[in-house]
Amino acid sequence: MEILSPEEIKTNNPYLRMGSDVSKLEESIRTVGLISPLIINEENILLAGGRRFQALLNLGQTEIPVIRYTKGELEQELLSIDENLVRKDLNSMEMEAHLRRAKELYEAINPDFPVPNTEELETVKEVTLTESSEEQSEADEVKVDIYPGEKFLQELSERTGMKPKQIVQAIKRDENSGKTLKNLRSNGEFNVSQTNELIKLSEDEQEAIIPLVMDKTVQEIRSVVKEVKKGGLDSGIQKTKELTPMTKEIKQLIGFVKKARTLTERVGLENLELNEKLMTKLENEVHAFTKTLDEVLNLKYTLGSENTESEDVEAYQVNGDSSSESEVSFQ
Repeated sequence: MEILSPEEIKTNNPYLRMGSDVSKLEESIRTVGLISPLIINEENILLAGGRRFQALLNLGQTEIPVIRYTKGELEQELLSIDENLVRKDLNSMEMEAHLRRAKELYEAINPDFPVPNTEELETVKEVTLTESSEEQSEADEVKVDIYPGEKFLQELSERTGMKPKQIVQAIKRDENSGKTLKNLRSNGEFNVSQTNELIKLSEDEQEAIIPLVMDKTVQEIRSVVKEVKKGGLDSGIQKTKELTPMTKEIKQLIGFVKKARTLTERVGLENLELNEKLMTKLENEVHAFTKTLDEVLNLKYTLGSENTESEDVEAYQVNGDSSSESEVSFQ
């Protein structure tokens, strides 16, 4: 370990998160000191510990403990990404981009041991070795030979809290999302489940289909994607014309019902007690809501049945991540 002055440490590393609130970290350093030294390369560029460095600067420290990392540029970048992956303020798209770059770096460093894809993860088999001697401890009786690329995923899983399969899917979203899809996701136009369907298409196919499915559910997008894969782009475009448009208000209503159902389940699981006054108020609100909803749905079905040439009006059951075609039900 070395000691450097703050002026000697360079922060021109794009992965560093400088300028964020580090007040809690400052308090921790005041109380117990700096537990983990900063990591720099041979040019004194800070590779890991940006928030710690910021806290030390704020505290007026003039002597900074560092460890010098002497491996190559790819390993240095992988180290910086690893530091970022444990942060909690990365949004989903930033996390996906970091995971994809980590995969690229790992495979460049270990060309003989690529990271397995989702299908390979499903078929990876653990090879066990039998006990070699009676003196061998119980903990060592069974050893597992883990594929190196899978071990890399397991290490990422420990850092991020994501399962290996989720990591692979996140990497695929970043790899297979076209520019337009990424821009729309950053604006909140598509969620993860919708994106998982759209990335099954090429970027050119995404460009053609996306404007036509902006207001569609996961199931509807899935049906369009299947049609494109089966019959080509023109067939998929025709499929979008057969789908019933869903207004913004309907989407908001579906989201409201999903949230209401989740809260109701939570109340049931936690066995929360309701006094008579609250119970009466809740029953009245539920009755008023269901009455209004029944009136709206009955009106829609009546209008639809009066016009035999019009499309059937879809109803949605709130279940899981997205809606499905069936009657609305409350349990």
